Amino acid sequence: MRWIVFAPVLLVFAGLDAGVGGLFSIGWLGGAAPSLVAVLVAFVALHASPASALWAGWWAGLLLDAAPGSGGGGTAIVVLGPSALGMTAAAWFVLLCRSMLFRSRAVTLVVVAGVVAASAALALASIQTFRFWLPWTQAAIPQPASDVLLRLCGDALATSLLAILVGWVLLLSARGWRFETSPGRLDYAGRRGG
Repeated sequence: MRWIVFAPVLLVFAGLDAGVGGLFSIGWLGGAAPSLVAVLVAFVALHASPASALWAGWWAGLLLDAAPGSGGGGTAIVVLGPSALGMTAAAWFVLLCRSMLFRSRAVTLVVVAGVVAASAALALASIQTFRFWLPWTQAAIPQPASDVLLRLCGDALATSLLAILVGWVLLLSARGWRFETSPGRLDYAGRRGG
């Protein structure tokens, strides 16, 4: 994989998520918002070598952790790691399943992007809940489980809807990324032209 292509795309996607992600939030789904970074991690995890996919998930999550507003307020301490672990776990999950998927299909990327967003959000919520129960931390009280699940489903749905357009553009640019792995499942219908 070309890291020289991945790095600027990641910076642009993370900037858009941090800057204008709130404009697309869905209020009736607990404030769920789509994630361009989750679409990118899903795309890379579907096509790159396992080591590259895990490192891409790690760097994407680390950038999300360091983004403005990730600490929960203006004076909050930014904790690096929860999103990095969540995105890495999401990339690992995609790596486990990708041999069963048609990787060159846009529908696959749409579904996998939703799974990445949901699993990364679940990991982040789990870490926040765990931090709350540690006796030496003064972490904020976590949201009720029903609110977390509603937002998790909303994040996955919104990210999948966003992946319809963004995933199509990423799939068109796949040759420029120079992924070094062979396709997982053979897509006979796509190769025959019908």
